[in-house]
Parts: sequence; C-alpha cells; structure tokens
Amino acid sequence: LKESLQYQASIFNWNPNQESPKSWNELNQFLTSTEPVFRIPNGIGNSKTAQLTKKIIDQNFKSDFKISDISKQTGLSRIFISREFKKCFNISPVEYRHQLRIYEALTLMNHGSSVTEAIFQSGYSSLNQFISYFKKYFYTTPSRYHFKKPKLTKTCAELLL
Repeated sequence: LKESLQYQASIFNWNPNQESPKSWNELNQFLTSTEPVFRIPNGIGNSKTAQLTKKIIDQNFKSDFKISDISKQTGLSRIFISREFKKCFNISPVEYRHQLRIYEALTLMNHGSSVTEAIFQSGYSSLNQFISYFKKYFYTTPSRYHFKKPKLTKTCAELLL
C-alpha cells in the first residue's frame, strides 16, 4: 500500500456463531455486502486530540511506537489521549493500530508476500502477537485462512522493460 493512502476503519457486527471468512474473497464479499455499524471517517470527530492521535497512528502504525510516545510528542497525558480517542471513535488507539496492522498484513499476503514478511512489514514484532489478533478478528488461525496467490503473467525481465 502507498504510504499516502488514508485508512477508513469501520466496525461491523459479527456473530461468533457465524462461520468466519476463510479467504480474501470471502472477507471482501462480507465487507462489501455488509453495512458497518459505525464508520470512523478520516477527519471527523469533535476532538482535536483524537484527530491528531488518529493522524499519528495512521502515519506510524507500522513502527514500534506507543501511546506514551504520542503523549511525549503532544505534551498530553496518555490517559487523556486514550479517553478522547475512544470517546470520538468508539475504539481504543491501541486496538485501532492493531486493526490497521492486521489489514496491512492481509493486503501484503494477498499480494504475494510470505506470512512472515507480511507480519513484520505490517508492524508486528512477533508471530504470536499477530496470531492472537488474527484469531480475535477472524475466529480462526492464519494457517486455516486461504490467501489468494497472485498470478504472474509476465516474467521479471518483461516487467523491467
């Protein structure tokens, strides 16, 4: 994904008894056919602190930073930042960062990256952490999720021409 791409998070109702998507196509079909309960649009909210926090997270979610780093950067307390973000977007800043990372990892894997490459390029520092969040969001493990394998129609040499 391009660094300039802005993410828009959405919150969907999910029934734990419902079968989770087992492929990128099934996930995409669910996301496009289901109306979100709540959208977190870029630039909306009545808290400048929450907006600034979201902007910093959007720009740095792949790096190893903490909310306390945002606190140091802004001079505001970590608790205040978290409370304002949750009040504005109905999700904690840490949870929002993990959702961005999961989406980034899925995107990378569906564009041909190995699971290991995708995990570390999306900002996770350990495989166990990634698996834990993956199971939380998809009710399955990454090994049971089927990723689309890209079809190469041109050789590397042809792509360079």
